[in-house]
Amino acid sequence: GDYLRSTGRYFALGWRWGLLNLAVGLVVLVDVRTVPQLLPAPVVAPFQLFFYLCLALWLLVNWLALAFLFKQERPDLLPALRNGAILALKHPLFTSAVTVATALLLAISLLLLIVNLLFGPFFAALVAVHAVADRLALARTTSANSTSAR
Repeated sequence: GDYLRSTGRYFALGWRWGLLNLAVGLVVLVDVRTVPQLLPAPVVAPFQLFFYLCLALWLLVNWLALAFLFKQERPDLLPALRNGAILALKHPLFTSAVTVATALLLAISLLLLIVNLLFGPFFAALVAVHAVADRLALARTTSANSTSAR
């Protein structure tokens, strides 16, 4: 019952998100492939590094946006992506620590392939949801304290 309701609720959203990610992936792929043909060799590596860093930031924002989709009252992609970007940029140390810790735990879990296949995506989503919940609770506390101080 709940699974089918959720599938219906998020079906169109998932396709829009997938098409957006496909477009971003194609842009990065075309940029990485064409830069060596358009620019001199010494300049190619910094440009490609820039595109790869942009792709890494995009993946990080998507990971956090997934958590925001679960926390929002109404599942909407653009606010979730915006909130994911704001969280990543407003709390870079926290975001970096959570990302590195999650990546290390997932890398270690690769030693147990079946565990990673079954629980890796669940674990990554769970960590993102808890990270977002932590930052939202901190924002609420900060907002309440600044309101009561007036």
